[in-house]
Amino acid sequence: MEKIYEKLFRSSSKDDSFTFTPTPTEKKMIENFIAKLPKETSEDWLFDFLTFGFSRYSDLNTRYGKGLIQLSWVIGQKAIDAYNKRNEGQIYYTQKFKAENKIQKEVKKAKPFNESFLNREKQRFYNTERGLLHCKEMLFISNQSNSCLNCKFKEEC
Repeated sequence: MEKIYEKLFRSSSKDDSFTFTPTPTEKKMIENFIAKLPKETSEDWLFDFLTFGFSRYSDLNTRYGKGLIQLSWVIGQKAIDAYNKRNEGQIYYTQKFKAENKIQKEVKKAKPFNESFLNREKQRFYNTERGLLHCKEMLFISNQSNSCLNCKFKEEC
């Protein structure tokens, strides 16, 4: 969570050298916040949640300055309630905030599919137009696969 906060703070404050080192009070806030979340909360959810929080305060000129968003503003029960009650307009402004500040989720390198999974997927829609789209979309196409070699759409791949 600290790395996400740091990344968002750097973007909103335009300070690429910012390093987030939580104070003992901030560490306690983070612990309390994490304790309120379900155990299965993902890093993606945290990213979306914190990004929403940053977008709410990004245009305010506070005593800390514009874009200098404090941790206590974006975590806690009030922040959770605001996130759960967000409307389409707030979602739009969150997306706009992300675009303006060039904020993107980090894409984790996916593990390659194992061979049995690939074969099952290729057989699911075998020799159908839907199967062609599925294989192209999922990058399942292989010149060495029996399914691909015998598929009536092999020329289109």
